[in-house]
Amino acid sequence: MTDRLGTRWEVTRNYFKRHACCRYNHGALDILEGLRAAHGFTPHDVQGVRVETYSLAARLTDKSPRNTLAAKFSLPFSVATALVNGHAGLDAFTREMLRREDILALAAKVAVAEDERLMAMLPGLRPARLTLELRDGRVLTGYTETNRGDSGDPLGPEVLVDKYYELTTRVWSRAMAEAVLDGIGRIERYADITELTASMRPERLH
Repeated sequence: MTDRLGTRWEVTRNYFKRHACCRYNHGALDILEGLRAAHGFTPHDVQGVRVETYSLAARLTDKSPRNTLAAKFSLPFSVATALVNGHAGLDAFTREMLRREDILALAAKVAVAEDERLMAMLPGLRPARLTLELRDGRVLTGYTETNRGDSGDPLGPEVLVDKYYELTTRVWSRAMAEAVLDGIGRIERYADITELTASMRPERLH
């Protein structure tokens, strides 16, 4: 517990969720994103998906979640909605998406299995292996040992800013979100933190 005490700051080892779902799904979604960028396939091209991972993630197997929270704790649904929408952000887990037949049909093609070798890598790593079978006969495989956004694979500032706007502009105007972000960037200059928090008062939401 005292290793590097006073020199390693845990706040800098935080992780940021890039995808709007359970953290256990993120490794597979990161792999999927990389494979799609490299090979340019479409949802229609996908014949089957297999995810091998550690036990905590391997339990999230519901292929027909009944509500948005359940969808975020479903690896098959998360993979399927990411395939259809091109991302796994907030808009990929709405009630409308739960009713999409194309997403549910893809979720039915996602198999999830526990791999004991990957399980042995916990708690230090969060590994996953994803294999895609395409209709043209190609088999694409990817592997990761950590989630993007973890301290071992941090997100760049531009990705974090995009995530900030994705969340804040649901309740604030773009102008207000920009003003708050600018204030956060100058936080060390405030004599009183209320100079910043005053700009976030509910009566200013619009």
